[in-house]
Amino acid sequence: MSGQTWLYTVNYLPQAPAAFALLSPAAGANLKTNTPSLDWADTADPDPSESVSFTVQYSSYAGFGVYASSAGIGVSAYSITANLAAGVTWYWRVYAAGSDGLVRCAATNYFFISPDVRPLAPSGVSVEASADKSRATLSWEAVTANEDGSALTNEAGYAVYRAYSLENVFTVSAATTVAAGTLAWTDYDVYGRTIYYVVRARNSNATESAASGVARTGAEDSAVSYTADMSASVAVPGEMVYSTVTISLERIYGQQDAGVRAVYRLSAAGADGNALDIVFPAPVTLSFAVSPPAGSPAPGSENLDCAVFWNNGVEWINLGGDAAGAEVTLKTTRLGDYQVRTALRASGFSILSVWPKIITPNGDGINDEFNYTFENPTTDKAEGAVFGIDGRRVAAMVSKTDSWLAWQGADDNANPLAPGLYVYQVRCGAKVYNGTVVIAR
Repeated sequence: MSGQTWLYTVNYLPQAPAAFALLSPAAGANLKTNTPSLDWADTADPDPSESVSFTVQYSSYAGFGVYASSAGIGVSAYSITANLAAGVTWYWRVYAAGSDGLVRCAATNYFFISPDVRPLAPSGVSVEASADKSRATLSWEAVTANEDGSALTNEAGYAVYRAYSLENVFTVSAATTVAAGTLAWTDYDVYGRTIYYVVRARNSNATESAASGVARTGAEDSAVSYTADMSASVAVPGEMVYSTVTISLERIYGQQDAGVRAVYRLSAAGADGNALDIVFPAPVTLSFAVSPPAGSPAPGSENLDCAVFWNNGVEWINLGGDAAGAEVTLKTTRLGDYQVRTALRASGFSILSVWPKIITPNGDGINDEFNYTFENPTTDKAEGAVFGIDGRRVAAMVSKTDSWLAWQGADDNANPLAPGLYVYQVRCGAKVYNGTVVIAR
């Protein structure tokens, strides 16, 4: 033992870890998440060679008469995984313990979880009527997240609302509720009537989501999206409702003038929220109010004749539309900006727009097709065909809607035609309308 040096440390008075403060959420914070993250300052134990561990306690009672606890935490942060009730003030405190068991408690803090933390609204809502129209089945996609992006871990099911008018479907009591995991409901009391439906997701706190898009059964089953002021809508056929694509219509302010009653933007977005540039495989129906409902602004305050114009990226194209009563409707396959304008309506077949006169059908989305729009209040169907300069018929024009013909520069078998001059011919009843179009490649 001689020649060796020994060092002894005597801890005469053991001490608890040093004082520390709770950092986040700040005292009185108003949170919009049911699973908050807690953070506090680091601390250390002044006693030699002692480590520190933490215990978190949280409660809806200021005196912690009942509380939840998590112990043995080795870092100065903790994420609550249980869904805390909304509309409640929550209190939390942290104990720091040294290896010797001495404990230091930080001052209690508190936060409030806002009751407007809601599940996301259901998407992909569609309705399909039975063959005899006596019943209709409503379906939707599962909701898995809240509006703040957090996971929906306390789902309780869905509430279905039904009404015979659009205005009432947002105010009536729920027609039924279904359990979590149930993604369809059948209405056995339809019998050909027009009925509007919306679906709301519910969590275990009885908090409901915003309303889904409107589904409508009647002459044509469809999913309907309305502008915020309810002055316009887009109706998407039931077979075109996809959970991965959201189609929306919004009113654009600040572009009105003496002739323009209102401007709207029809857009599509993917599941990630990014904009999509698509052409609908079948027409959707746009409806624009031209006489405002009570208390709601709308395009037009008198029953004037109106027409719908679409911006093709270069100019505004007159698409016409069917004006009846207090609205004008239009079928379209195109996204983009639409204007409702005051316009004189034709009493017979009338050409609205013809564009472009030179097409370059190469698939780049620019001038790939020849378009011909018209008004046709007659009972005769308008049909179009394309001929070579030798008079030989080369293709039929395709009806994109009841008032829109198009040609993609190919024959009836989709074979590309040679560059050159072609003659188009549109026939409606006994009247024939001709013109020329050029293919450039």
